[in-house]
Amino acid sequence: MTFFVVAALLACALALEIYSLKRAPQKLRVSFRTDLGLVEPEEVLTLEYTIRNTSVLPQFFISPSVYFDDDIRIRESEERMSRYVDDAISGLSFSRRYFLFPRQSVTEKIRISVKKRGLKTIGRFYLESGDFLGLKSDVREYPMDLRVICTSKIIEDLPEFTPLGGTLGDVSVRRFIHEDPTMIYGYRDYTGREPMKQISWKATARSGRLIVREQDHTLDRNAMVLVDFRTGAHNELERTLELVRTVCERLEADRVPYALVTNSDLGSVPEGLGRQHLYAIQRKIGLAHPVAYVRFADLIARLVRVPAGSRNYILIAPDPSEEREAYLSVLDRHAAVKTTVFYAKEAAS
Repeated sequence: MTFFVVAALLACALALEIYSLKRAPQKLRVSFRTDLGLVEPEEVLTLEYTIRNTSVLPQFFISPSVYFDDDIRIRESEERMSRYVDDAISGLSFSRRYFLFPRQSVTEKIRISVKKRGLKTIGRFYLESGDFLGLKSDVREYPMDLRVICTSKIIEDLPEFTPLGGTLGDVSVRRFIHEDPTMIYGYRDYTGREPMKQISWKATARSGRLIVREQDHTLDRNAMVLVDFRTGAHNELERTLELVRTVCERLEADRVPYALVTNSDLGSVPEGLGRQHLYAIQRKIGLAHPVAYVRFADLIARLVRVPAGSRNYILIAPDPSEEREAYLSVLDRHAAVKTTVFYAKEAAS
């Protein structure tokens, strides 16, 4: 009797071994996600992968490894770095080992950051799994189709500037000295600085996020950020884009509606204000290249054909030039106030 029991157990083990060799790796499912799709340099985001065992058999040994690209930095604690991170010839890798019961899943989170601006891939993912008896292992690569856009960093020491519209005495005005609650000319996202009475609860209910009313008010400030790119200006590109982001952040903080107009693949963004407006610009900054499609002279000629009203112009360019200064004079005569200018090369030198 004992012989038959042992023989039956061996036969079962052999059948499970054959099944695990052929089917076990195919029963593993892997998914990936990140908590952020747009970051700034060295901002921490979380990479998360989940491994699910869909088999009726346990997985006694699985070892996932993430091999990170050069522009990705691991931001884990010293303890986790020493236990799970390996600095190999191909770069940094993060590896773990797990045991999974049937229908069980495991999720791992890794804190990372992006070193510099651009559209970045995170890396490659490999999963090693063992057979039922631990006699053989199988290594497979799973596509980690994740992209992260890294925008430019903010320049902390940028000089202060105050966009103003048309003036009446020393105060910029539209129609009234105080806000008129009967005249609403738009809506925008709540930033946390507005009084509660300014929140439009109907618009909030429709959109699912807090929305505030824009009422006719004392300050009539709006701006247009002009960016003059020069094809091949790689040295000044990053500083130029940092200036763009910093200026837009300042305008957001001052609640000054602004538009972005460029002659490059950075593109243009119509006048607006709020989280989504700034997000669109930051995303464009992350994807930008040093390529100009339109001459700066043509850009100015197009702008001066339209009345400027009380609009401010803020120009951001790689470096000063006699030609650009001549066209700036044309723009100054067209605008309500003198154009504010920031040069990348001049600021960096």
